[in-house]
Amino acid sequence: MMKANKNLIQIENVSKKYGNTFALKNINLEIFEGEFLCLLGPSGCGKSTLLRILAGLETNYDGKILKNGKEIDAIEPGKRKFGMVFQSYSLFPNMSVEKNIEFALKAFKYEKQKINAKIESVLELTNLLEHRKKFPNQLSGGQQQRVALARAIAPEPTVLLLDEPLSALDFKVREELRQQLKKIQRDIGVTTIMVTHDQEEALSLADRVAVMNHAELVQISTPEEIYRNPKSFFVANFIGTMNNIYNKFIRPEDVKISDKKGCNTHSGIVISNEFRGFYRRIKLKSEIENEKKEIIVDIPIFHHQDRSFNEGESIHFNLPQEVVSEQIKERIC
Repeated sequence: MMKANKNLIQIENVSKKYGNTFALKNINLEIFEGEFLCLLGPSGCGKSTLLRILAGLETNYDGKILKNGKEIDAIEPGKRKFGMVFQSYSLFPNMSVEKNIEFALKAFKYEKQKINAKIESVLELTNLLEHRKKFPNQLSGGQQQRVALARAIAPEPTVLLLDEPLSALDFKVREELRQQLKKIQRDIGVTTIMVTHDQEEALSLADRVAVMNHAELVQISTPEEIYRNPKSFFVANFIGTMNNIYNKFIRPEDVKISDKKGCNTHSGIVISNEFRGFYRRIKLKSEIENEKKEIIVDIPIFHHQDRSFNEGESIHFNLPQEVVSEQIKERIC
C-alpha cells in the first residue's frame, strides 16, 4: 500500500456532454503523488473520456483540472508532461524498438547526450534489451505493449495514463504483463491512472479504485474496502459476484456449506455446479424468511473433495452470523 502522499491532480466538477447525453457528470476526484489509481466501470461509463480529458485530448467540458494546484485545462497535451499508453500499441512500424523510444525522448526535447543512457535504462526496466533492434512486426503483442510502455515512461512523465493497455492480450500474457507493470510503477514511483473494465485487473494493480457508472463516480476506495464494503448493489455486483440477502451484500465465499442443521442453517436445492479450478461455484434455489432466493456459493476444492453437489440435491448452508437478521440471531445457540 502506498504511503499518504500529497495531492498531485485535482479534478473539480468535470462534466462532458455529447449532444444531450452526459459522458461525465460532476466528477470530483483527487489523485495523489505516486499512487496507482484504476478507473473501473462498464463500457460507456465515461472512464476513457475522463482519461482523455486529463491527457488534453478532449475539450469542451465543464469544470477544471489542476496539477500541483495550477489549472492545466488550457495547456496542450505535449506540454502536460504526461505519458500515455493506449490499447492499440501505436508504435511506428518503420522504427526499431530503440528508435521508437528515441522518438519520444526527442519529442520531449530530452538532452541529446542523455538519450542513449535513457534508452538503455528503460529497455532494461521493461526487459527489452535483447529486442532493441527489432521492428514492431517482429514482436509479440506483449512485447509491443512493453515497447509502448517504455516509450511512455522514457521522458520521465509526472503522470502515466493507461487506457485499457492489456485488454488486447491473451490471458497468460496479460497476467504476466500486469505483474511487470505493477513492479515498474513501484520502481519508478510514477503516478499512474489506468482505465479498465476488468475487475481482477483493478483489484490486483490499484492502490485505489474509482468505480464509475452512467457517467458518474459512484465509489472510490482501496480494493479491499470496495470489495468488502460496497456502497451500492451496482458496485457489489460489478466487483465480483454478490448475494443480496436481508438487504445486505454477502460474497459467495462467505456462504458456508454445512453438514449439520443448526440455528443459522438454511437448505437449498442445487441448480448448477461449475468447476472453476481451485473452487466450485454452486447455485442453490432456497427460501429464506418466506422469500425465494438464488444463492451463489464458492467452495474451495480442497474442502468437500468427496461431495458431488449434483443438480437437484438438497444441501445445507450457513450465512455469516454478522449479517443475518435479528430474528435469526436470537435463535443462534
